[in-house]
Amino acid sequence: MKCIFFFLVIGVLIPFSAISQEPIENGAYSEFYSNGVLKISGFYRNNKKHGQWKSFYETGELERVYGYSQGELKDARMSFYKSGAVKSKRFKKNEILLYQEFYETGSLFFEKEVCDGYAREYYKSGVLKSEGNYIEQELNGIWRSYFDTGEIEWEIAYLNGYKHGVYRQFFRNGNLRLEGVNSEDKQNGIEKRFYETGYLHWEGHFLNDEFHGVWKEYDTSGKQINLLKYKKGRIRNTDLVTLEKVNQPNGAIETVPVYPGCEKNLGFKNRRACFSSKISKYILGQFNSKLLKNSSLTKGSEQRVIVFFEVSEVGNVTNVKVKSNSRLLVSET
Repeated sequence: MKCIFFFLVIGVLIPFSAISQEPIENGAYSEFYSNGVLKISGFYRNNKKHGQWKSFYETGELERVYGYSQGELKDARMSFYKSGAVKSKRFKKNEILLYQEFYETGSLFFEKEVCDGYAREYYKSGVLKSEGNYIEQELNGIWRSYFDTGEIEWEIAYLNGYKHGVYRQFFRNGNLRLEGVNSEDKQNGIEKRFYETGYLHWEGHFLNDEFHGVWKEYDTSGKQINLLKYKKGRIRNTDLVTLEKVNQPNGAIETVPVYPGCEKNLGFKNRRACFSSKISKYILGQFNSKLLKNSSLTKGSEQRVIVFFEVSEVGNVTNVKVKSNSRLLVSET
């Protein structure tokens, strides 16, 4: 699983005079790494970014190409691997804005319509790996994933970016492996599990993502051979047979770390908004007000601080970067 990348834009109201920023002049602009290698090149017109811009790796290779029109970022843009192979691109096709990512070998890895529409992921072989549909940038409808040989493996229903409705898993031979129901991102209700030959193997209930109530096991003739009793995830009888929960894969969605207090916010947009709000309040609460009062920042002015960071799948925060017109705010953040 990839790390999740975030940026927060925090407005800091300074209750106290000031370092005015020099206006950026028209013409060519260049920025360099500490080793002297070109980092960014572009052009300004009327103090706004304009025309083609490029960014480079610290070792000199081209990393990204993008453009502006009087300060507005254009839709078309591309990124590259250090080898020079295309890594991603964003472009219009038949008036539809598309985004694509590629394996370094050149084969298509991921493709989606930038606004509403489909999203598809591919194996290196070119075989379709998963597909789904977006409405207002949230995954909706049936999301499907496939084995590397093309057969369907999972079907999971989504509503506004979270799992809601029927889920099914299949064997490679096409027979149903299991079937159940999600409700607001949690398993609830009856789940059935099957033998590869198609006969019912297990049947029981989930309550809020946990085994609950009676679970029955059958042999291929339909005879009951085991009965397990659960209460909120804990087994009540001491049979040697135990059940393992089958983890459903996530669809082609971005997931957000759940900040304490945001658990009931379902869907990517809602959880991202809650996460950003909570983190912003936390960061603002850590500012040293005495240090700011003794600074030369303008009284009553509002300063912008942009914080970039990544959260790993185990919750570790890494690659923290801070940008602001004020060096004081950068150091304090």
